[in-house]
Amino acid sequence: MLSWLFGKRDQATRGEDSVWMSGAARLKGIGREVERLAKDGHCLVVVAWTLVTFDELVRELERCKPLLCRDLFGFDALRGQLTVSGSVAIALANILYTDVKPLTSVPVDILVHGRNDSRAVDDAIVRFVI
Repeated sequence: MLSWLFGKRDQATRGEDSVWMSGAARLKGIGREVERLAKDGHCLVVVAWTLVTFDELVRELERCKPLLCRDLFGFDALRGQLTVSGSVAIALANILYTDVKPLTSVPVDILVHGRNDSRAVDDAIVRFVI
């Protein structure tokens, strides 16, 4: 909070990319990573590019009881949840384009399921993070 008040921002760090042999392996891998990070008290947002991927992530992560953010109404709920350590949310990428920044002192990990063909769309997620 003090860093927000005085203009000093924590810098986002980019984790390593992971490559899986199949879509099913990717979902299991993300599921294991989410469980590990949530258990360690991290706040997590898993980003999906499409509704199909969103629904797959919902099924894979149901045991974590994630907050589901399909639209801007879900984004308001997401902003509130980003202050809760150990919480998990699944969000569609297109709702993260907003200029509204969540205020949180809890470290937030953002896992993105795949990449977009457009670099500008990927950059929008980066702008949300920093």
